[in-house]
Amino acid sequence: LCAGHTTIALYASAPGEPDTWPLIEALHAAGHTLLLPLLGRRPDGTARREPDWAEYTGRRQLRSGYAGILEPSGAGLGVGALARASLVWCAGLAATPSGDRLGTGGGWYDRALRFAAPDALVAVLLRDAEVLPSLPVESFDRPVGAIVTEDRVLRTARE
Repeated sequence: LCAGHTTIALYASAPGEPDTWPLIEALHAAGHTLLLPLLGRRPDGTARREPDWAEYTGRRQLRSGYAGILEPSGAGLGVGALARASLVWCAGLAATPSGDRLGTGGGWYDRALRFAAPDALVAVLLRDAEVLPSLPVESFDRPVGAIVTEDRVLRTARE
């Protein structure tokens, strides 16, 4: 799924999520430009609500961000940086074969995906049991074009 994409946005998985670290390391070693979200913290400890991205330059240059999620320690590139990515891996709790995605809460990716390139492939990494027949959808939800589980790769009607 990553072949042919030079700039890829993805996230550092947290415990309990499908592991993105093998993907991050393989793509980085292959010379892809990787953009990771900057979730950051406000002075009161809550997450920043505005999306931002920074380039991944290796595990040693990561810091603990909001909720302990690792993020690049470099300067943010701004919300518009996402438009550089032709493939965007977004976090999710579930998705449907038609491409509806249930996010992890807070709407961070829903806000960020508004700035993705119109032709970018948006994908989600899930467990097979998290692919459901239907999900509630809000007007601001952006569908995914691909779902990857431990057992299958689904191209959705939204691709």
